[in-house]
Amino acid sequence: MTSILFPVFGGLGNQMFQVAHGITLARHRGAQPLFADLTPVTGRVTRKWELDCFSVPRLSMGKMQAALLRVRISTGRHLQRLSPLLHLGVLDESVAHSRPDLGLTCSICSGYWQGERFFAAEANTVRKTFTFPEITIPPACFELDEAATSVAVHVRRGDYLSDPVAHALHYVCDTEWYCRAMDAMRARLPSPEFYIFSDDRAWASAAFGDTADVHVVESDPSASAWVDMALMSRCSHFIISNSSYSWWASYLGKTAESIIIAPRYWFQGVPTEELSVLCKDWILL
Repeated sequence: MTSILFPVFGGLGNQMFQVAHGITLARHRGAQPLFADLTPVTGRVTRKWELDCFSVPRLSMGKMQAALLRVRISTGRHLQRLSPLLHLGVLDESVAHSRPDLGLTCSICSGYWQGERFFAAEANTVRKTFTFPEITIPPACFELDEAATSVAVHVRRGDYLSDPVAHALHYVCDTEWYCRAMDAMRARLPSPEFYIFSDDRAWASAAFGDTADVHVVESDPSASAWVDMALMSRCSHFIISNSSYSWWASYLGKTAESIIIAPRYWFQGVPTEELSVLCKDWILL
C-alpha cells in the first residue's frame, strides 16, 4: 500500500483538521496516512502533539528528518508558483494554482485544511476517530449533560494578544461581542446557562463573573488540551470564538437543535462567510 505523509502542527484544533483531511484523502486514494509530528519545529508558539487522546498514530521525526521535510515542502511550494509541474510530490494548501490532479498523486500533503468540506466524505469516520476518553466532570459543569439550555462559550485570547504576528492576523472577540452573543442566545432560549471556557480565566471572571446565568469554568492548567474541548462539546449550544479549538467543540457536540453563534470576522478584515471554516448552520454576529 502506498502512503501519504501529512505534517501535523499547530494547536489541538488545527491538528484535528489535518488528521481529518488526512484520513479522507488517504481513504480516497486507498493509501495509508502517516502523520508526522512537526509541532516542535513549526510556528512561533510552542506546541506539542495533542492527539494521543484519540489514539492517532504519530510518526516521530528526528531533527534532521524534520528539517529535510520542511525544506522539501518549502521548495515544492515555491517551485509550484513558477510552474505547476515542479511540485516535488508536495500538495500544499497555500499554493493557489497547483495541478488539479496533484491530490491523486502527491506523497506529501501540507496545510491547515480548516473546514468540513475537506473531510465531508468521511465525516462519520472522523467523528468516530475524535471520540473523547472518559472524563471527570468538575462541579461547575455538573449540569451540562442534563441542561437543554446549556451554552458553551469559548473566550480565546492568549497568543491572539501576546504574539504580535497573531494579533495582526486574528480578530479578537471583545467583551461587547460576547455580551451581544449571550443576549442573542437569551432571545432564542428559555433561561440559558452559560459556561465560559477560556485561556484567560482572570479576564473572563472580571468581565462576566458577576452575571447570574454565567459560570466561568475553572480549568486545570496542567490538564491536556482535549479536556476542556470535551467538556464544551457536552453543552447543547455554543458561542465560539474564531478558533479551530471551539470549532471542533461545537462540531462534535452539536445536534439538530443546537444554536451556534460565531464571529462575523475570523481574521482581521476577512468575513467568516468567505472562508472554508464557515459552517452553514452558524449565526454570525
